[in-house]
Amino acid sequence: MKNLQWHLDRQKGVGGSDAAAALGLSHWTTPLELYNQKVQPITEDMVKAATWEQMQGNAMEPVLRQQYATEMQVEVLQPKDAMVHPKHKFMRYNPDGIVEKDGVRILLELKTARWSRDWDTVGTDKIPMAYLAQVQHGMAVAGIDLAHVYVSIGGARPIPYAVEADKEVQQQIIDGEAVFWSHVENRIPPAPVTYDDAAKLYKFSQMGTTIIADDATLAAMQQLKAIRAQQKELEGQEEVLAVQIQGFIKDNEALVDTEGKVLATWKGQAGAKRVNSALLREKFPDIAEQVTTQGESTRRFLIK
Repeated sequence: MKNLQWHLDRQKGVGGSDAAAALGLSHWTTPLELYNQKVQPITEDMVKAATWEQMQGNAMEPVLRQQYATEMQVEVLQPKDAMVHPKHKFMRYNPDGIVEKDGVRILLELKTARWSRDWDTVGTDKIPMAYLAQVQHGMAVAGIDLAHVYVSIGGARPIPYAVEADKEVQQQIIDGEAVFWSHVENRIPPAPVTYDDAAKLYKFSQMGTTIIADDATLAAMQQLKAIRAQQKELEGQEEVLAVQIQGFIKDNEALVDTEGKVLATWKGQAGAKRVNSALLREKFPDIAEQVTTQGESTRRFLIK
């Protein structure tokens, strides 16, 4: 579990693990979500919160560090404080280690991964985009030209990936993070990129107000209508094909090919148990009142 100071330090700038989100490249965190992490007060729940993957990664970090040191026959140094870019002070970095081998300084990042997807040939720089952004960010901050990403995939023996500094990519990262950090400094949220972003950023509407659509929005409306029409048509085709296959399966549980490979299953499932809320309110109104909660108000988006 990270302590309060760790969370406060993260709000001082863009760290390596923030790089992909700040640039809009993360599968897990949008720029707006990262912005909120930077500007919102740190709560006790935030300090205590940790996913299983984060806890697993934290627990494995010293094991991976020791294994790397043993395998590479080097000493791994751990900087106590965050490193700060000499020019772009908003860029910060906490490496998992720094190594010097044969006169070359190497930045070390330790990772655990569930799957080998996006991890290419061992020893190359073909690693997931989020980690590539992280190490290029780190090398830019530290002024180091080589990084090793040492990863255990699916709990297997860790393997190394070597990433060399790319000054052109680093400049793109610096420029992109500078734009993001200007949002933080000026308390101007980045544009939403998901439904959830939009719902959080524009939580309430002003009753009775309207806004005239500009050309770009009108074009987006036409595209959205066309996409939804295609989706409806495809859903209809999907149902026709599914029913055709079900009609062939009949009362069998599975459909297989000539070699016995399962192509589809159609098995019975126990019916879900649900509380009859209307009956509960009728028979036990006091209990119904006690267990009823009011959800947050939401906005419904409709295309006319």
